[in-house]
Amino acid sequence: MKVIGKTLLLTFITCGLTAAILFAMDHYYMGGSGSDKINTDKMSAKSTVLRSDALGKNNGRDAGPQPMASAQTGGTLAGRGQEKTGRDASNVQKSTAEAQTAGGVQKSAAGGQTAGGSQKSGGKAGKTAEKQKEKADKNQEKGAGKNNQQKEDAQKKHTFCRVSKRYFSDAVFIGDSRTVGLMDSGLLPDATYYAKVGIGIQGVLSQRFISEDGTMLTLEEALSRHSFAKVYLMVGINDMSGGDVEWFMEKYREILDIVQHTQPDAIVYIQGNIPMGYYVQDFSGGALNNENLKLRNEASAQLAGKSSIFYLKVEDLYTDANGNLNTYFSADGLHIKPEYYPIWVDYLLHHAAVQE
Repeated sequence: MKVIGKTLLLTFITCGLTAAILFAMDHYYMGGSGSDKINTDKMSAKSTVLRSDALGKNNGRDAGPQPMASAQTGGTLAGRGQEKTGRDASNVQKSTAEAQTAGGVQKSAAGGQTAGGSQKSGGKAGKTAEKQKEKADKNQEKGAGKNNQQKEDAQKKHTFCRVSKRYFSDAVFIGDSRTVGLMDSGLLPDATYYAKVGIGIQGVLSQRFISEDGTMLTLEEALSRHSFAKVYLMVGINDMSGGDVEWFMEKYREILDIVQHTQPDAIVYIQGNIPMGYYVQDFSGGALNNENLKLRNEASAQLAGKSSIFYLKVEDLYTDANGNLNTYFSADGLHIKPEYYPIWVDYLLHHAAVQE
């Protein structure tokens, strides 16, 4: 009995285990969880063959529920697939978003780089413009320096020194009654004089005040007939009420143009106008005064400094402490007494520009 009992117990246990195994297998193939699928995916080739044999042997039994199992399994897999697809899509979207974000960052970075490049280019362009400006300024300074150097060189070519009266043998003096007085003094007899009492700067340009062989000539006509090595100018006091300083400068330039055109190799001396005496000036608002004459002298001095044009401060020879014509040297407050012309001539003898 005991043997039979043990045999029955073993049989029961064996049957139970077989039933359990069969139940488990049926449960799996009727549809399982995601983890089952994952485990199935991990099944060995042998398990796959066994599964196929089992399906073949149980074909009749599983014919009904198999489609449902397939549908359920498909649904589950589809769900998993959808879930996975959703996750994948989410991941794709996330990746796309990240890519877009990254792209945006890259684009922003590129834009930043572009902006930086633009700023850099702008900075470079600014630096280039600045360098060009600096170069232009240097060139301008260099040009100005060159012009100044040329002026200095022109002055250096001639040195003021003392000469004899023979120096004036090829000189011409152009002016008004003061120049007539210099001519009448006879101190420089070999010089030529184009002068007239009462003539002004406009008259020097337009009047026929020079007599040669019975013919009256203009300044330009007379200069065109001769060649002078030195030209002395003192003119303008008789035009004090006829125009302002700008007009005076314009006319003085016209005279210089004529002189340099007709006497291109001559040394030109601009002599400052000798001032008037205190009592002959107009202090009631008129133009006939030494303050106005001083402005004209200063303006004409600016025309000097060019090649072979020199300014001589003759205006300082006869003035008193206040800049007026000293009554000691003049009887009428306008003209120099004949006995004092040697002061003027001596100054000219000591201020001759001789080429080195």
